[in-house]
Amino acid sequence: MGTKGVLYGLLLVLLLVSCSKDGNDGALGPMGPQGETGAAGIDGRDGEDGIDGQDGADGQDGEQGETGTANVISSEWFTLDFGETPINAINASDNMNVPDLDQEIRDNGLVTVFARKSNGDDYLYFQLPYHRYNPDFQYYSIKLFSAVDVLNISVSSVDGSDIYAPYLTEFRYIIVPSGSAAKGQASVDYAKMGYEDLCRHLKLDK
Repeated sequence: MGTKGVLYGLLLVLLLVSCSKDGNDGALGPMGPQGETGAAGIDGRDGEDGIDGQDGADGQDGEQGETGTANVISSEWFTLDFGETPINAINASDNMNVPDLDQEIRDNGLVTVFARKSNGDDYLYFQLPYHRYNPDFQYYSIKLFSAVDVLNISVSSVDGSDIYAPYLTEFRYIIVPSGSAAKGQASVDYAKMGYEDLCRHLKLDK
């Protein structure tokens, strides 16, 4: 082999040796600067709330209902017998049976009695108790005896003389149970009403 061949052989060996030997890893380079923060994405649009509607106008109050009369108890006009005239006594009475006059009504309801006297083509009405001073001195009153369904009506002399002849003999009772007033009518005092006003208010025939 010539000298040139030897040199080529040595050069080849050196190249092979240098390629087979691992070199040390180089040091990490410095971290590059952080990039700028990207713009925030646009939120999806929520559904928009509908516009509230305007409140409707208040309706007008209805008219006050009429007083109910379903529970009101009333009799027809009836005649009492205080005795054969002339009545030579200072008091006399008669009873009227009232089947609907129970204990609840006696305790909490209104029991009122009216009398009437013919006056030409019309009547005069009187609410008991009633005093009459001219020309007869008489006093008319009602009593509720222990018997639940008995209504007693009496006439008495005011001046101590004999009754002789009762001025009033025709009567009618009107009974208003507790709680029978219509709504808004609880403050009505039936006991202070005259006969015609009471009939009108309770829708009763005279």
